[in-house]
Parts: sequence; C-alpha cells; structure tokens
Amino acid sequence: MHRHAAFQLVLAPRGEAALAGADGTVVRGTALLVPPMTAHRMVAAGELLTLFVEPHSALADRLRGRCGSGSGILAVPELGLLDEAELGRAAALPSAGLDPRLLAAAALLEGLEEPVPMDVVAARVGLSPQRLRALARQQLGIPLARRRIWSKLRRSAQALEEGRSPADAAASPIRPTSLTGCGR
Repeated sequence: MHRHAAFQLVLAPRGEAALAGADGTVVRGTALLVPPMTAHRMVAAGELLTLFVEPHSALADRLRGRCGSGSGILAVPELGLLDEAELGRAAALPSAGLDPRLLAAAALLEGLEEPVPMDVVAARVGLSPQRLRALARQQLGIPLARRRIWSKLRRSAQALEEGRSPADAAASPIRPTSLTGCGR
C-alpha cells in the first residue's frame, strides 16, 4: 500500500487496470482515478499508463468534481478516451477553483531550494499558518509539507528521466510542471 500527494490516473490501453484500496476492495476498469492521499496498491495487470496530476492544476479541478465527497478509487471510463497530449494540456493550466493565496504559497514552495518554515510562507501570502494549513487540506486534499516532498520526488524523477545520475537528480533544481507520466 502507498499513497501520494497527486491525483493518479491509471489507464489501460488494452484490457483493464486493477487497484486495491486500503480495505482490500479491488476496483477494475479501463481508466481508474485515485484521489490524493488515498491508500492503494496496484494489482498485477498488462500494459498501463500511469499519470500523476498535481492537485493545483485545472485538470485536478475536473478530477475533484468526479470524486465528489468520496475518497476512494473510482472507475472513470470517460477519462480513458482522452489522449495523453490532451491530458497534458489540461494539467498544465493552473486551477481556477483554488484560493489564490494557496496557489501563491504552493508556487513559493516550488521555487525554493531550501526548506522554509511554514509560518514564513504563510506570512508571505498574507495568511496565518493555521489558515494556510486548513486551506491546503480543504482545497488540495494534502498538507503543504506533503506537497513539498512530492515536488522533490517529481523533480528527481524528471532528472533521472533526462539521464542524470541519482546524485545529480537528488540535487537538481526545481522546475515546475503539472503532469508527470510514468511507465507504459
């Protein structure tokens, strides 16, 4: 079982994908959606395309609408009809539904090389640390500290994909992006 700070779309070009939730329930389909911070595990399957969608993107706004109040894995066959380029374009646009101060805090964290205390980030965007934390949980579905870790992982994965050594990848500068595809 694992969970992560981004929405996960699992697409099966042929056949179906299967994911198990924390309670052991297996969800199958040609396209599956895992909301942020939802515990899950992959079940053996054929060829899959896994896309991670940042929770501060316009595509995430659409995915949040699909999830409703539920927080489990969903079969979303209509998303399997979209091509990877179309998903990438939608994921590159910023969210229209999130508080602009939260987006500013996320952008600030994304651009920093060194950790900065959350009270400093909150002050820079005009919020108390408590309100910033509450906004992140309410609107993104994840704590900002978790998002910071996710950004570091994403940055390192991109550097490895570019052929950099693991040491260079770990030290690579942050380059904002909204969608990361892994494996086919």
